[in-house]
Amino acid sequence: MNRFLRALLCALFLLSPLGMSVQAGPPAIPPGLPATSGQVEAVLGQIRDPIYFAKSANLRKWHSALAKLRAGIARPRVVFIGDSLTVGAGAGTSSANTWTTAAEPRSITAHFVKALAARGYPASRQSFFASSGLANQAAKLAYDPRLTFTTNWSGSAQTLGGVSWATQTAADPFKFTPEGQTDRVEVYFRQRSADASGTLTQNSDATVLATMNGSGGTEGPQKAAVSVTRGSNVYNVQKPSGSGYFILIGMITQDTTTPAVDVVNAGAFGTVSAYHAPSNPSTINASLVLPVLAPDLTVIQLGANDLNTNVDVATYTANILGIVTAAKAAGSDVVVAISSFGNSGGYGTDAQRIAYRQAVISLCAAQGCVVADYAARSISYPSANALGLMRDAIHKTEPGYADDAALLARAVVP
Repeated sequence: MNRFLRALLCALFLLSPLGMSVQAGPPAIPPGLPATSGQVEAVLGQIRDPIYFAKSANLRKWHSALAKLRAGIARPRVVFIGDSLTVGAGAGTSSANTWTTAAEPRSITAHFVKALAARGYPASRQSFFASSGLANQAAKLAYDPRLTFTTNWSGSAQTLGGVSWATQTAADPFKFTPEGQTDRVEVYFRQRSADASGTLTQNSDATVLATMNGSGGTEGPQKAAVSVTRGSNVYNVQKPSGSGYFILIGMITQDTTTPAVDVVNAGAFGTVSAYHAPSNPSTINASLVLPVLAPDLTVIQLGANDLNTNVDVATYTANILGIVTAAKAAGSDVVVAISSFGNSGGYGTDAQRIAYRQAVISLCAAQGCVVADYAARSISYPSANALGLMRDAIHKTEPGYADDAALLARAVVP
């Protein structure tokens, strides 16, 4: 694309309705031109807020949930499905495990909570799901300081947010200490004929608040919900006795005296789109957990690792469509993010990155999903890196994730 043509395209774009802060659709890269990521960035960099298809029909469930929150009669729920960029790799306090140490409170979900609050919607991130795709128990504990558990809990079946946590050891609790006051907890676990049961207790009180029956009924994800005395609580899940494994997926805790949006980080480091798709053979895969969680909004951010492993665009598109379909079947509106994989310097070739970008945009146009184009927001890796927003060509620093969260909040808050 020569300099004159590029300037002309940018000028036409700035004069078009797409120059508005929230776009009806993305600017097209003209067919037949030898577009590269840099040329795409030259066009997309002219957009103020690269948000596409954010019309009322695509966010009706979510906006209705926010209206009920304002009326004090509902507690909306947002679930983030993604890879290391959702986990927050790059935002941590040390280089171990690609800067994931203490990254949970610095991740995009943590900053989305802050962005919602800044727009008048209180939100909470007092939850955890699975392993976050991290290498081992020590990495998960370093990532999320609210958790305490021993090596008797190990990785098990793939699920929402990584691999689930399994134990055969009796009376060895998995502890979650949410920040602030809470008075309600939901425990997510696997039920299967050969599995053991688990119990829930609070603080140092041995009184069993709930028993999670892991061995009966239909195989798959289950939920136990309990109201407790409000306070700075520690929630303990353990296997009481007997043979078999108890499989823990995650927890959500709430302070029901303060209406808020519950935000769940179900990112899994290093995963490709197939990991989260309905085709994953695990009986507690992400798509099967979604109906139990019942989110009002699902944010999907996948593609970097697909590019890194040369997943063809048709397979990638089919996987994203499967996740979108599962989320919508669970009653959720959907946002699909184009993450930093869309910028030059990351994984894949220019042609692959452009094909992935166009696949996401076409899919969302057809399926009624919003697109949050983080890559266009960054303009380019050199641009974002010079501003301190990038840890490397793919992962971001905490300010980079905060910037993405701000764009997402503008996309979904009316």
